[in-house]
Amino acid sequence: MNKKIILTLALLLVFTSCSKEKRQEAIDPNPIEVSEENPKSDKIDINPTSFTSRLILDNMDNKNFNIRTSKDSNYIDIEKGNFDIAIVPGYLGPYFYNYTNQNIKIAAISSIDNIKLVSDSVINDQNDLKKKNLYIADPVGNLSNVVDKKLGPLNLFLKLNIEYYKDMNDIVKKLDESHNFLTIMKDPYYQKLEGNDYYTSDLSNWIPIAQGEFASEIIIVNKDYLKYNKEVFNQFLQSYKEVSNKLKEDPVASDEILNMYNLTDREAKEAINDQSLTFIEGDTMKGTYQVFLDRLKNLDTSLLGDIIPDDDFYYMSE
Repeated sequence: MNKKIILTLALLLVFTSCSKEKRQEAIDPNPIEVSEENPKSDKIDINPTSFTSRLILDNMDNKNFNIRTSKDSNYIDIEKGNFDIAIVPGYLGPYFYNYTNQNIKIAAISSIDNIKLVSDSVINDQNDLKKKNLYIADPVGNLSNVVDKKLGPLNLFLKLNIEYYKDMNDIVKKLDESHNFLTIMKDPYYQKLEGNDYYTSDLSNWIPIAQGEFASEIIIVNKDYLKYNKEVFNQFLQSYKEVSNKLKEDPVASDEILNMYNLTDREAKEAINDQSLTFIEGDTMKGTYQVFLDRLKNLDTSLLGDIIPDDDFYYMSE
């Protein structure tokens, strides 16, 4: 079997397993100017962009924190710097670093791997990919050019029909009426496919980047907020870590989370158990994420933006 074609396709698909949040306006091509003034505050504006991050925040004891989150949070607020803390897909770290004029830091890797290749037929070689409908989640619109450029020559052979979606839920709905398709799923969306006769495979079976090195979710912090609120931020990180560890032992989701993601209690527990919850910080986080960035660079340098994150990008709590 010629794995080169499948490997290339899988590497492209791995960066599409993002959140349910929708973009509501087009990206301004010019980076915004971020204010340097942000006084000390007892409120924390947090932008969670995934099931996992919302679940953890929902389980945190907020007696020590005045946390404000929005049900309708989206990537626009992060691009504009309208946040204190955000939990975002790992591959978007360099994107936000560039878009905010290097005004963010990465503080932790909070989830790794947990990504599945989903198709309605077994994929054994490149011939099984021919003329498939390829569904890709692209919430900030920065993947289509990469995919088109990388798949251009390959697609002369594969003849894939590629469709892009802002919302992973739209892909879940699309699968109900589709045949001969291929996509990437992560929980809780994968749980919605239960009962369907789909072929699934853990992506770690296909590509090295998914073997403990794929930073699927990271915690970033606005430098303006951090400047005045370092102590509170460190407390927040510790609490986030503790809740993450607790959920591994006791997977629970509130009615609010169940309703937000249209999940049953059983689906939520299975989704939580399938999560690769972790909390990697400090030098280990820096080393792991730098390996991840190297993989991004090898895939396509445009994913790293004009300015590649340097040592100042990494937050080291003291």
